[in-house]
Amino acid sequence: IPKDNGVVLEHVSYSYNKESQAIPEKNALEDVSLTIEPGQTVALVGASGGGKTTLANIVTRYFDPQKGCIRIGDIDIRDIPKEILMDKVSFVFQNSRLIKTSILENVRMARPGATREEITDALKAAQCMDIIEKLPDGIDTVVGTNGVYLSGGEQQRIAIARAILKNAPILILDE
Repeated sequence: IPKDNGVVLEHVSYSYNKESQAIPEKNALEDVSLTIEPGQTVALVGASGGGKTTLANIVTRYFDPQKGCIRIGDIDIRDIPKEILMDKVSFVFQNSRLIKTSILENVRMARPGATREEITDALKAAQCMDIIEKLPDGIDTVVGTNGVYLSGGEQQRIAIARAILKNAPILILDE
């Protein structure tokens, strides 16, 4: 169990082409080292295809680096049970999608025991109330039914509310 929420990357490299002999190997990440102290906010800025999303995916262990290691609280993330790692990290994807249920239940997925008030507070913190106010049944509106669809940006804001409700100590926002 990690002793804190610091994130350290040491000489991390990753290539999507590693298994393919037909495509010349080009690393998406090449020898990346980075230390993020607990409570520190870090923004990675760069051109499209520069490795930002790949780095986020590696920190959350959606895949492992081919070289180097990532530690949270001085523990290699490969040694942290997935349940504990998922409690420590919230990840809001660039292309967040909601499931066909109410806004309330979409947010509640982060913390099944959350009250309606806690969910509403998370929606307010994520600046979603303008979305909620235009829906026929407010937070009880089921997404994807009766012509109720949200834009990609609106879906991402609901996903941010979910991450706020989860309240994990490490939050990764992909765009």
